[in-house]
Amino acid sequence: MRIFLSYAHDAERLESQRKRGHSVRAVAVELRIRGHEVFVDDDLPKGDEFRRTLQEKVDGCDLFVAFLSPGYVERGSYCLTELGYAEKRWPNPAGHVLPIIQRRVDLTLVPNFAKALSIVETKGDFTTEVADVIDPRRRPAPATRRPCLLQALCWAVGAAIILWMALIAYYEADGGSELPSVTKLGFAGLCFVFAALGSLGWCGLARLRPRRTQAASRAPTARRRF
Repeated sequence: MRIFLSYAHDAERLESQRKRGHSVRAVAVELRIRGHEVFVDDDLPKGDEFRRTLQEKVDGCDLFVAFLSPGYVERGSYCLTELGYAEKRWPNPAGHVLPIIQRRVDLTLVPNFAKALSIVETKGDFTTEVADVIDPRRRPAPATRRPCLLQALCWAVGAAIILWMALIAYYEADGGSELPSVTKLGFAGLCFVFAALGSLGWCGLARLRPRRTQAASRAPTARRRF
């Protein structure tokens, strides 16, 4: 997906100096790792072609992300020009424009075009939460371990021993005398067969169940409408 990240440079400078700040460049790196084509205006040389190339990039993107800050909504800000390009391309911004709060901002100054959408406000790690909102796919957690053949065999041996001892004790108590060795061996073999079949059957059923993965843990991301 081609993504245009629109942000105020003064806010980015302030956030990049903070530990765990709300850095748009860090978001760009994460999105590129996830396989997206990301554009920020730092990639453009300043000059006469800047405005024309910028509009071409907005027109060619699939998603326009507006990182709101006081500098973003300031009168005369070039960010508002970028947002204007997005408005021209998508009169209905739903699904195409994503406003995200980078720094605390007076929301009354946010253009109506962006306020018509749910504005995202992060609660935890900024980079991870923003990347997850843009790209909701999760990296699957390791699958839960399933019982292997060796485990099933161990369980079968243990169950067979317990069952064999219980049977021997029952028959000897009932008959009042010790059972012959051959009978004990026969009971042992029978117990092991039943225990092995039960353990292998349980193991097979467990392997047929679909793998369960855990969603990546992250703090909830608030979406505010105005």
